[in-house]
Amino acid sequence: MTDSVDLPNPSDPDVITLMGLHKLSGIPDFIHYEDHGYEPRFCHLSAKDIAKKRTGRRVHGRAFWRFNATLPDGTRSSFILAEHHSVWETPAGKLVDVTPPAHHPSTVLFLRDDSAIIVRTNDDLLMLSDLSDFDKMPWFFGGLPVTVRQMIMPDEIRGQAGAYAIRIGFDMSDYPTDPTYG
Repeated sequence: MTDSVDLPNPSDPDVITLMGLHKLSGIPDFIHYEDHGYEPRFCHLSAKDIAKKRTGRRVHGRAFWRFNATLPDGTRSSFILAEHHSVWETPAGKLVDVTPPAHHPSTVLFLRDDSAIIVRTNDDLLMLSDLSDFDKMPWFFGGLPVTVRQMIMPDEIRGQAGAYAIRIGFDMSDYPTDPTYG
């Protein structure tokens, strides 16, 4: 059971360990949330929607969080998770999180990763798994351990994303990463 979720620092040794384990390069930075009327949980849709409506690009990467828990024996444990996340790059080049952060009111620790794209194959959408600092359980999806780095978006999530897309006037055929809007 998770007791709390913290925003780690870019120099946190566990962030560095996770990045090494998954061969991520670059330096994570704090990206601030700006309210543009988008709902939580749909960062990939929201970032691309605002890029198409206000210009700019959707930028893919990872949002880092530290999950803290008290184990059944009373000991404390924590781990780092790097969620597949997207933010908006404004026409001026500033990165802005337009999706309310899941675990912090105004900021995410974000690492840009231009290889973290969303791909359509046939009628399926391929998404990247979240990353952990567990060497024996490196990937998560929907909060559960998985055995693959990339997954087909489950029907339930696809249905929720489709309903959200309708609410904001977004065409789901634009969901995959493209060279113009990300």
